[in-house]
Amino acid sequence: MGRKLDAQKRCYFKKLPNTFVFTLKRFEFDYNSMLKQKVNDYFEFPPEINMFKWTKDNIIDGIHVEDQSEYHYKLVGVLVHTGHAESGHYYSYISQGDKWFLFDDKSVTPFKFENLKDECFGGHHENASMYDWDTFKSKNAYLLFYERVNFKPEIIEGPQVLDLKKKVTQENSIYLKNQLFYSPDYLCFIKDFICQYNFQEFTEVFPIISFSEEMLNFKDEPNSLIQLKEMASIKVIKLITLFSYETLMKNKDYLGFVNSMQTILTLYEKVVPASFWLLDYLTHNRQMLIDILFEQNQIDVRVHFVKLLTHCIQTVHRVEYQYINEIVWINDRNYPKSSLERFLEVYIDDLFLISKKNLKKSTEYFLVIKLVVTMSPRIIRRIYEKKNLQNFYSLFKDTLNDNIYGNMMNLQKLNEKGLDSPMAALIDIICKIITGSRTDGMKYGQLQSPFYLFEDQSIFTDLDQQICSQICLLHDYKKYIITMVQLTQQSVIEMTKHICWNIQTQSQQIMGQMLYMLLENNLEWQYIDTIFHVVENIIRIEDQFQKDRIDTLFRKTPSYSYYAKSQLLIDAIQSSFDNDKNYSFNLMACITELANYKPFQQYLLQNKIYEFKQILTRMRIAKQYIYNPFTIPANKINKSIRQLEILLGEEPTEYQQIEIEQQQENLLEQNDEKGINDMIQLNQQQYSGAQDDADSTGVQFDQDDQNNRSDECLPGNM
Repeated sequence: MGRKLDAQKRCYFKKLPNTFVFTLKRFEFDYNSMLKQKVNDYFEFPPEINMFKWTKDNIIDGIHVEDQSEYHYKLVGVLVHTGHAESGHYYSYISQGDKWFLFDDKSVTPFKFENLKDECFGGHHENASMYDWDTFKSKNAYLLFYERVNFKPEIIEGPQVLDLKKKVTQENSIYLKNQLFYSPDYLCFIKDFICQYNFQEFTEVFPIISFSEEMLNFKDEPNSLIQLKEMASIKVIKLITLFSYETLMKNKDYLGFVNSMQTILTLYEKVVPASFWLLDYLTHNRQMLIDILFEQNQIDVRVHFVKLLTHCIQTVHRVEYQYINEIVWINDRNYPKSSLERFLEVYIDDLFLISKKNLKKSTEYFLVIKLVVTMSPRIIRRIYEKKNLQNFYSLFKDTLNDNIYGNMMNLQKLNEKGLDSPMAALIDIICKIITGSRTDGMKYGQLQSPFYLFEDQSIFTDLDQQICSQICLLHDYKKYIITMVQLTQQSVIEMTKHICWNIQTQSQQIMGQMLYMLLENNLEWQYIDTIFHVVENIIRIEDQFQKDRIDTLFRKTPSYSYYAKSQLLIDAIQSSFDNDKNYSFNLMACITELANYKPFQQYLLQNKIYEFKQILTRMRIAKQYIYNPFTIPANKINKSIRQLEILLGEEPTEYQQIEIEQQQENLLEQNDEKGINDMIQLNQQQYSGAQDDADSTGVQFDQDDQNNRSDECLPGNM
């Protein structure tokens, strides 16, 4: 005790296997370069090996064995790696009796064993010189397979033998069944049978079809789904639907599934109860939804399944519209009367957590929800009751916070991760829910908002005040929502107009956030169109606060940031002509798009005519120094100047007329007839056409220009 003793640590084999697999250390991590490297050093291995000296018989027991044939192994296979640590290719040399073969993917060719050294041992090239940058062979052995010369078959004994045989038999049966029943040929046979089946249209159903099995007092209730499922047509549709799904999961036959969905959809259109059956089936078997919508990588598979699903939802909704949100009490339990509502409990409430973990593949999942929320104000009420809007909004904000840094208008990170499409679908859902809610402007004015989503005015659900406060008061609009205008313009604008309509405070709050963004020093001029397009749509809202919104645009705004260009939009435009002409020209091009809006004309002429005349003068001077082809297009600059001239009652200046004539002379010298016509047409549109359309009260420009406004607003279209 307490003494130090010499000790020996060793490993040995108690029992030798029939086959040895040796792994050669061909890969290592270099801590100097912090990279993985391949070891191409020379390593020779024998065609036969005696394992006796590494066994317990020799090391521990010291047994002397005369006949050591039991310990002899011969080389039967070599796995070779060619390449480097990060990438390469594997192939094998395998012996069949006395012959060796090279197995390289689909190619199998004879191999001479005497070439093993050159092909598998690694080391330097024989003819390499000292000047070669890499003298090592990149192909060498990685795995060695040795087999006992006197092979001893292993006999499995004990009570587990019968269970093992039974399990193997079952697995083989399942494999053969899958190969037979889920083969593409069999699927084609099923489809041909379906196409030849004489389907009779079944379009009339009764409310009892919405009742699930546990809600029925009698299982043989006429016209119930339980009874209708026994119809031959429903059974055939059920067969092809589930068989297509099983074939997709077993054989990964994506094209077969897509083609089947197209055939199946026509059957669902003929047989209305089939839509009720599918929603009921998915309600009780949500794994099918998970497999296709979240775990399926093929977009076409998800898209075509969603087409079928949306058709079924619309079909069921047409039948159940009147009793969505109603509860039925049966045996002291309450059930949603609507089968669609029971399906939504699974689809929205349960699968939402799964969508958060598979956000990249959730676009189609969200598109179904978008369709659902636009169908009925009763659905909107259900969305609020289940707190779904709050969940959608939280996911939306969290995702943008995790993937957008600095400039919130920059979606590059979102695009790189493939999250732009799901985020566009998600904000669509949020906007549709808000547009389908009753705002304070509707409530206090007892008026119907022209931007309200539904025609049905008998049911209203009040807009969630917490969400409204986050958007308007806590500046979520400029932080998150305005970003999405680049992906889904129409929904965001309609939602914005809905919450601003007939409400002065919320209009001012959102306009204030837009002005804050326009006045930021770090705002890239390419995003001005996108932001101002929202401002323009807010200003054009026709209600009692039109003039107030225009006044807000030019009113002195409290500076939220020390780095703001100015507290006044007009001051920011004038000061930027010296250091950022792109900013000034692009912002003025946006503002002059309001020139044909009568309230704006009246406000400008009554309140801001002096300031705008100053800006016009600066624009005329600055325009002469704009030559960079990557800045704002010249025709856009000319158009904004001309619109402002007409609005202020001025004519084109002398240098502008000279410039037009010079352009035409250059084209004449080039003898380019098409260019001449284009230039003449351009001049007529920019100057003469605008003057001809002017009336005594203001300016009316081409309707096409206004209609194309949305196409010009994104940075990518400029």
